[in-house]
Amino acid sequence: MVHDLRKSRRYQEDLLRRVTEEAMRAQEAGYILPLHLGLVELQVLIVNLQVALRHPSNVGLPADGARDLIQAIVERLKEDGFPAHAELAEVGNDPRYDT
Repeated sequence: MVHDLRKSRRYQEDLLRRVTEEAMRAQEAGYILPLHLGLVELQVLIVNLQVALRHPSNVGLPADGARDLIQAIVERLKEDGFPAHAELAEVGNDPRYDT
């Protein structure tokens, strides 16, 4: 059963080893995944990251990375002439605006 296999320590250690190897290979090759997203898709991505960041267990480097990604998108939206979309994304970082 796949579910039981994924709980095993050996599986987890093997997966971590393989991910680490791939990450090193990608870094050495300068791998970048180009994403072509429109404004709607960017807002969907940002909103989903913001909702995930509301979870109290979502802390540490992954959460910091998500916040950095949101900020980078906000800055790019401003640079590209979409200040209202950037502002909407910034407002979404504030839980007081949750509905």
